[in-house]
Amino acid sequence: MIDYASILQQSQLDIILNILEHLSIIGTDGAKQNDCSITLLTRNPDLGLPADVLKKYPQIINIALQHRFYDLVVDRSEKKIRVTVEFSGRTVPLTIPFGDLLVFSDKAGQEVQLADGTIGYQPFSIYAVPPVEIQAILTESTPKEKVDETVTPPVEKDGNIIRPTFGR
Repeated sequence: MIDYASILQQSQLDIILNILEHLSIIGTDGAKQNDCSITLLTRNPDLGLPADVLKKYPQIINIALQHRFYDLVVDRSEKKIRVTVEFSGRTVPLTIPFGDLLVFSDKAGQEVQLADGTIGYQPFSIYAVPPVEIQAILTESTPKEKVDETVTPPVEKDGNIIRPTFGR
């Protein structure tokens, strides 16, 4: 039997990796026109988050890839993303295993023609992990906390950090 869910999930991850590879080529100058971010798990000790950031974001973190990111590399052979970002003025190199990547978003999105004929922008998000699995991860980590059935966009910004609410 064909495992459509696995094929679709792998395809979505490939799309995210292709976009990140494109971002690595255009760099921060090209990314300024977009409002990209990646949401990832923070539990992996190899990630490289400073202790104070990890304390503030013990489960997941949303990292902006717009103004202050450097040395973005997608290493498909090691199945890791490497990127240097800034946290409160500190430059921090991160190593993100593909398995810890949850969502790629671009609030600026893509140009679309609206019903009235004008041009607008539609936000774009793609999930490396189905939203139901993200909810399960959050629920597993915080069993007493109820998680909404919808995944909401990030709302708080602190430099390169965007704190996702995920219905809380």
